[in-house]
Amino acid sequence: MQSQRGFSLVEVLIAAGISVLLAAFLVSAAHAFAGWSRRASSIVDAQSALDRLEERLDAEAAGSWSVFVPADDVLGDANADGHEVDIATEDALRRPSFRAYRYDAAAARIDEYAYGAPGSAPVSTGDVTRGVVAFTATAGSASALAGPLFARATIVDAEVPSLVGDPEATGGNRLVRIAIAIGRSTRTLTLASATAPSRVTVVLRYTPAP
Repeated sequence: MQSQRGFSLVEVLIAAGISVLLAAFLVSAAHAFAGWSRRASSIVDAQSALDRLEERLDAEAAGSWSVFVPADDVLGDANADGHEVDIATEDALRRPSFRAYRYDAAAARIDEYAYGAPGSAPVSTGDVTRGVVAFTATAGSASALAGPLFARATIVDAEVPSLVGDPEATGGNRLVRIAIAIGRSTRTLTLASATAPSRVTVVLRYTPAP
């Protein structure tokens, strides 16, 4: 009769050690994958939030009378740091209407408000963009903010009187540049109103001349 040899204590300890190492590796890999998945999801969510906010700002500005950075925000706080940008439009009856995008750094969010005229009581629209870690709006003339695309162009700054006589809400080709960060995603927007002059002349140099 053949005798069967069992495992020695050393072999059992080695097998147990290998099992523990393998289990630790698998747990570590699972944690790493979960962390990567959360980061990827966070990046996608931030990009989506930026896309939605940019679409709203672009749509509002495209049909607006003016885009401007007021001296004081809709809640009466000083806006020297550019935490709010406002957009002036008209409704179907040609009545002035304003929309404000106000960044609350403490709450990490942008709240949107509507109001009838500068200084009037704002009403929250209920639209909120969350997870915002930075927002700065800078207003300036087209000649100052146009950027490298128009480096060789001669830009003449033009103004269109405000709908309500408020010099802050003057239309024309004033531009507002906005820097936004949501999570780790950042974006810079340049907004112009519908009253901005849109005629562009392009001069081509032919060789030889026609």
